[in-house]
Amino acid sequence: MHGRNAADWEGLDRALIDLDGTANRARLGANALLGVSRAVERAQAVDANQPLWRYLGGESADLLPMPLLNLLNGGVHADNPVDFQEFMLVPVGASRFSYALRMAVGPTTPSRRPCTPAACRPASATRPGSRRR
Repeated sequence: MHGRNAADWEGLDRALIDLDGTANRARLGANALLGVSRAVERAQAVDANQPLWRYLGGESADLLPMPLLNLLNGGVHADNPVDFQEFMLVPVGASRFSYALRMAVGPTTPSRRPCTPAACRPASATRPGSRRR
């Protein structure tokens, strides 16, 4: 990547994909490619003396992304027999980021332990902000 124009994100990403040389990013790994790409974005934001969200979103940036919560991992790399890769919570309908985060985190906090097929039991639903006894 040395000598490449860091402001050319598409060119940088294309070079990373070409360097990997596989259809599914198997040689270098998708996480490694993503990490390099995000690091370059962060360096560009620092160089522009801006927070990353402002650098990526522009001067009129005023929205935060919807928080997604990975509730359960499965698939080939997991240490459990779950066939699917991930089960995600998506707090659809939240009017503010803080409420979306409360909606996403609320169902996962009662057990306070890692969720594995053997250890997890369905918790009773609670409204965001309500207290469990």
